[in-house]
Formats: sequence, C-alpha cells, structure tokens
Amino acid sequence: MGVILANVILAITFAFLLVAGMLGIALLAVIATLFFHLNLGLPNDGNKQYETSERQGFDMLSDAYGAGFHSTLVVIAEPDE
Repeated sequence: MGVILANVILAITFAFLLVAGMLGIALLAVIATLFFHLNLGLPNDGNKQYETSERQGFDMLSDAYGAGFHSTLVVIAEPDE
C-alpha cells in the first residue's frame, strides 16, 4: 500500500514539475520576444515614414550636419553639498 501511494505522489509531482517547466519556458519566450522589440531612446522625426515632410527634413539635416546632429544632450552633474 505504501509503495503504491509513493508512486502516485511521485507521478503527480513529476507531472507538476513538467507543467511548471513548460510554463516557465513559455514565459521566457514571451519575455524574450518583447525584449527584442524594445526601442530605447526618445522618439524623433527619424522614426516617421519616409514620405512625410518631417522625415525628409530630418534626413536633410542629417546629411548636412552629420550623424548625431539630432541626438539629445545628456548632462550629469554632482550638486555641491
């Protein structure tokens, strides 16, 4: 009787771990998919469609002044105490 009960508990535990592992892999796949679609940075006119006048102006300025002309300026400063 005890051996049968132990085998049943072992089978239930194995099934639970198998389902939990598959759910964990599915969750990691969803998170990885979202990670690869992550867009860091602030939006600018370079994200617009090629046909818009905003994008054409953005491209003209980039051609005239070089890459990075539209970049944001980030300043890090330590305050005096």
